[in-house]
Amino acid sequence: MLDILQCKKKETLSFYLMIMKKKLLIIFICFTHFIHSQLINYININIQLLEENIINEVNKQRSKLGGTTINYSAVIHENVSKNITRNLVNKQKVYHPFSDKLYEKILIPLKFECIEKHDYVIKKISSETEVCIMIPIAFAKSKKIKTYQELAVLFANTWKSSSAHRGILFGYGENSKFLLGAVSIQFGNYKGYKSMYVSFQLLRPILN
Repeated sequence: MLDILQCKKKETLSFYLMIMKKKLLIIFICFTHFIHSQLINYININIQLLEENIINEVNKQRSKLGGTTINYSAVIHENVSKNITRNLVNKQKVYHPFSDKLYEKILIPLKFECIEKHDYVIKKISSETEVCIMIPIAFAKSKKIKTYQELAVLFANTWKSSSAHRGILFGYGENSKFLLGAVSIQFGNYKGYKSMYVSFQLLRPILN
């Protein structure tokens, strides 16, 4: 009799735990949707939130095409992406600054990050690439862009409108087992207009 009662208690506990997990999942999904659909205050744009949305949108479109999604790398973001975008802002133009030396310096911290965050052991960097863009804030406003998610779609679709950029952002490493990437957004001027300069780095490591 005692065994039966204990068994019923375990079943009841398991049932309630399952219900709680489902509720927490629903809350998380709703919260994520709320954050990504948050209205933009163009006077005070949340850069981190916009960067997250751009990576999510690119991964969403890569998934639809059957390609490998990109794993965010804080190491690439802090040591490469920010430096590249800063150069774009300083020069007030979209181009591809020389970045080989930047990647040479991050191999060791990148190895630690991949083990800790992604459970992958990387041997070395196979190749890397990037896309860059500049969009004036006035242009985004003219397109009636109101949320961070909509702005991320604008960036992704603008890249996609160029065959060269589309091939890089949505085709690079499409069959790879593991991809890393990061995006950096910084404000600058272009012909007197306040603009958003963006660089998006992608990296394909060789796994051990």
